[in-house]
Amino acid sequence: MEAEVSEGLSRERYQCSGGESPGWRNGYKQRHIDCAEGRLEIDLPQMRGTGETFRLELWEALKLRTDVSERLVVEMYAGGLSTREAEDHLCEISRGGKSLLSRSSVSRLTEVLWEEYEEFQGRDLSGLDVVYLFSDAVYESLRAQAGLKEGVLVSWAILSCGAKVLLSMTLGGKESYEDWLSHFRDMVSRGLKPPLTVTTDGAPGLTKAAEAA
Repeated sequence: MEAEVSEGLSRERYQCSGGESPGWRNGYKQRHIDCAEGRLEIDLPQMRGTGETFRLELWEALKLRTDVSERLVVEMYAGGLSTREAEDHLCEISRGGKSLLSRSSVSRLTEVLWEEYEEFQGRDLSGLDVVYLFSDAVYESLRAQAGLKEGVLVSWAILSCGAKVLLSMTLGGKESYEDWLSHFRDMVSRGLKPPLTVTTDGAPGLTKAAEAA
């Protein structure tokens, strides 16, 4: 929705108007969407001075069809959609088949997601009092056109306070000893303390890497 506002104004946040489009950002309005995961609180961006009532098409589409938003989230996350495919999905839920966001905006959004992932993977783990560590691999069809599945190495922790925390997600195509060792060493380098126990599915490479790390 932020990208849709930027397109409507023909400029990004904090950029001065060059006279291309009238209007300006005017804060946020609190809204929500109820979906399978519970209630999602939304900060709905507002615009003023546009000459006519401005409506966020993405919001108008999603607030009436939360089943669509849930499907989009699942498909874009697990399916590894390309920019073109994401644009096609946005066309599918819009009015009259017009894309809600341009391909360049979709591309910018995917870059933001990648930046968030890198920030997640780089965060300090030294402050977490990990008691139990659980590690396993999941396989997702990220390259469906080639019929391939990508292994994602995942580690969760249960802390001394009882909280469950996702620690790390890295690629590991063959779930090899080397892939798992790199996965564990990365967490150790970020301050992960030795847990009381490590639970695995018994895969030899995973077990060996856990013991080595």
